[in-house]
Amino acid sequence: MLWALVCAFGMAMADASTKRGLAELTPRQLSVARCCLPLLVMLPVLVATWPADVPAVTWAWLVPSAILEVIAVGFYLKSIQGADLSQSMPYHAFTPVLVAGIGGPILGEAVSATGVAGILLVFAGAWLLNIGEWRDGWHRPLTAPLRNRASRLMLLAASIYAFTAIFSRAPLALLPPVFLGALYFTLVGIAAWIGLDPRLRTVRSLPWRNRWLWAVTGWMALMILTHFVALVGVKTAYMIAVKRTSLLWGIVLGALWLGEPNLRRNLLAGCVMVAGVGLIALA
Repeated sequence: MLWALVCAFGMAMADASTKRGLAELTPRQLSVARCCLPLLVMLPVLVATWPADVPAVTWAWLVPSAILEVIAVGFYLKSIQGADLSQSMPYHAFTPVLVAGIGGPILGEAVSATGVAGILLVFAGAWLLNIGEWRDGWHRPLTAPLRNRASRLMLLAASIYAFTAIFSRAPLALLPPVFLGALYFTLVGIAAWIGLDPRLRTVRSLPWRNRWLWAVTGWMALMILTHFVALVGVKTAYMIAVKRTSLLWGIVLGALWLGEPNLRRNLLAGCVMVAGVGLIALA
């Protein structure tokens, strides 16, 4: 699962670079930058790897997923803008919980009852993240994410990503993984352009000389290409479980790079959540 780990690191670096160097951008600018600029890498890869035949069913899976992806990116970026990475990224761990629940009916990937233990660990990690509120009742740490806007936004993004993870993986049996990744995120870029910036006003307003903009673009491209390579031969829930170690990288980068507090507590909570995600995948 080396590629999944590389994918996770790329995701965390893109988030930390966004937080550190692009904090002055609006959510719309960030969404356009994260969705559209990777096209500079994806389009050449797409042309170079285009197969002899692209089954029609591919578009039925990828087009709706690309639209959902743009919506999820908006929620995701608003979340990491509105809170420390250590308080927003860990809630991304709820994506595999939902993948495990819906992956069976859609992809035929059965998950056994062992997954219940994993789900409980994910919730336990969420509890630990907000343990400071336990004096007001044991349930307060669990309900804290629902009272925090950034956490709610990340939970919304995680819910949508559960569907996009499955929909975008469905054509993998029909197409090479690198081509599928390039095609999918080309469609994501087109969906973002049509939905958010049809006249390219936002693109023109981007800080093109800001090195962080290009750093984010590079890390996003790395994440995209390794995501689909990592899916080959493994269950979606398993790959997404490994990819969600990005939340641990995010917690560490948030503390060491951005000066966020409570590293030990947040890292412990993140490890518990990743362990839960791992159980769900192994189930």
